[in-house]
Amino acid sequence: ANEISGMVTDGQSPLSNATITIKGSEKGTATDSKGKYSMKANPRDVLFYSYIGMKPVEIVVEDVTRILNISLWPKIEELDEVVVTKSKRKTQKDLKLEYATNINIVKSNFGYLNKETAGYTMRVIDGKDLNSAAVYLLLSLQGKAPGLSVGSIREPNDALYLGRSNKPAIFEIDGHIFTTAPTWLSIDVIDRIALIPSLSFTNKYGAIGQGGVVIINTKNAGNGLKENGSNLAYDQAKLRGNVYTNDAISQKKLHKGDPIYLKELHTSSNVKVATAVYEKHKKTLVILMSL
Repeated sequence: ANEISGMVTDGQSPLSNATITIKGSEKGTATDSKGKYSMKANPRDVLFYSYIGMKPVEIVVEDVTRILNISLWPKIEELDEVVVTKSKRKTQKDLKLEYATNINIVKSNFGYLNKETAGYTMRVIDGKDLNSAAVYLLLSLQGKAPGLSVGSIREPNDALYLGRSNKPAIFEIDGHIFTTAPTWLSIDVIDRIALIPSLSFTNKYGAIGQGGVVIINTKNAGNGLKENGSNLAYDQAKLRGNVYTNDAISQKKLHKGDPIYLKELHTSSNVKVATAVYEKHKKTLVILMSL
């Protein structure tokens, strides 16, 4: 058996407690505090050097092997594929663009709010779902949200309560704040309503917002992104004006300015003919590409 000794390092510093074993057996040793080791092994034995976080190394012992200084390198885990996805957080511009098609978005004094990413309790009601036969707004909201209750129906004490709060909610209508219910507001002009009882949002309104806030967007407020020069919602799908008027460019016109070899390729009836065209013009193409 050969007496083999040496040092195990990370390329610069010694590695203590690195293990050296004879592959296929339980025989082995470990490096000391200075990275040094010594052990016996027979020719053709395979020494297996390993250390936590390092890529292992295997060395075959030869007849003349006496000293083996080994460097171990960090083990790098390679991923087969990395997929980067767009963040779900959307900008105010994104929300403004989606307003017309996403019922979960409302416009407030603090910008556009999205129920899906709000981070607090928020319920949005489409104006189409309100009870248009109700005498006034508060009654049209009854049954539309859990914990919602209507107070006195006598002016000026009309009030809406959200959840367990004993304080009435305030109303924000197209950016204007009202501390009493807007019984004068016609149900037909309401685009959407957001009910927000959470103090994490309503504290932005100060003490008057302790009972929650009811945000109302009307159809006349012009919320969302509009097409230039119109009151139409921005056409994200490009559906308006997308009509074919027989103005497509023909293949003949498309290839009118092509060089001769391309025209011959386009008119080739099969691969064999196309190959013959290529061979015919190959020499000329090589000269042109080298210029």
